[in-house]
Amino acid sequence: MPGAQIFVILLAIWFLIRGPSPDPTVTFFKRWLNADPATNPVAYDAPLRDDGKLLYVSTQEADQGTDVRAAMTGVISKVSDHSVELVSDVNKEGVHVTIDYSGLSSVTVHAGDRVVCGAKIGTMERALRVHFANNNGPLAPPQILRPAPSAWQGFRNSWETGENFKANELPPYIIKKHE
Repeated sequence: MPGAQIFVILLAIWFLIRGPSPDPTVTFFKRWLNADPATNPVAYDAPLRDDGKLLYVSTQEADQGTDVRAAMTGVISKVSDHSVELVSDVNKEGVHVTIDYSGLSSVTVHAGDRVVCGAKIGTMERALRVHFANNNGPLAPPQILRPAPSAWQGFRNSWETGENFKANELPPYIIKKHE
C-alpha cells in the first residue's frame, strides 16, 4: 500500500503543477480567425453552425450563467442589455474582426473598454449567438461544425425578435448536450 499512496501523492502534485487541461477548441479558433491569441467564446464547448453565426445552447438550467469570453483582444464598440460588439486588433492578415455576441444574461464590459483575449465579457442565457465579420463581410462558420437542427428555425426567429423564452420552449433534442 505505501507504493499506491506515493503514486497518488505524485499524481496530485503533477495535477497541481500542470493545472487543468487546455481547452482543445482554442486551436480551432486560432486557425479560423488567423490570430494568436484567439479563443472560443464559451470554453470547452463546441458551437453549432446557424445561418452564418456560431450557436451555443445551454443544456440545462444549471448551465445558464456560463461565462462568455472575448474571442480576440480588442475594444468593446457597442453594449446593450443582452449584447456586446467587440472590434479586434488586427489579425495575421492585417484585418480587424468584428465579433457580435447576442443572448447575454449579463454584461460585464462597457463601450470603449479594452479587453484581452479570454477576458469575461458577460454570461450567456439559454442560447448565445456569436457572429464574426471582417472588412470583406461575414466570416462563415466552417463546415466542420455541426449545423443547428432545422426545428430550431421557428424558435430562433422568436428569440431574435427579442421575445423571452423558457427552457421548455427548446426542442427536446437541443436540450441534450451536443458533442
